[in-house]
Order: sequence, then C-alpha cells, then structure tokens
Amino acid sequence: MTDDPLRYLDLGIDRLPISIGARNRLREAGILHIGDLVQKTDRELLYLRSFGKKSLVKITHELSRLGLKLSMIVDNWPEKKTN
Repeated sequence: MTDDPLRYLDLGIDRLPISIGARNRLREAGILHIGDLVQKTDRELLYLRSFGKKSLVKITHELSRLGLKLSMIVDNWPEKKTN
C-alpha cells in the first residue's frame, strides 16, 4: 500500500487484474483510467451492458487494495496533459 493512493489515478484500467470482459465493458463506457473508474458508482457500473455483480465485487476489491474506492470525488480530473 502507498501513502498516496491518488497516484494510481493516471494508470489505465488494463493495470487492474480484472476479466477481459469487464475491461471491455469499461472501455466501451469510456472508462479508460483508474481515475475515471473511481468516480463511478456501483449503480452506474451495474447499468453497463453485460457487467455483473461478480465484476463489481472484483473491481471493488482491487481498488481497495490500492487504497481507492468507487464514488470518489476527484478534483481536477481529468488532469490537463501537456505534450
């Protein structure tokens, strides 16, 4: 565990050990980064096509391992990237 779990927000959802199906459903919904994911609610995720409770439980577990959770309010997201 880290002192600042917010450092994970910029990581892609592909860094989470979740099923390919769950990952595809998230991508289809425009959820590409952990920072996008943590701002969603349980209900929003369960509303996604073919996204079930098993996927929700796995994602909730993996986020908690990083010190994160669903329904977070993240200021300044997405952060502006400079090239």
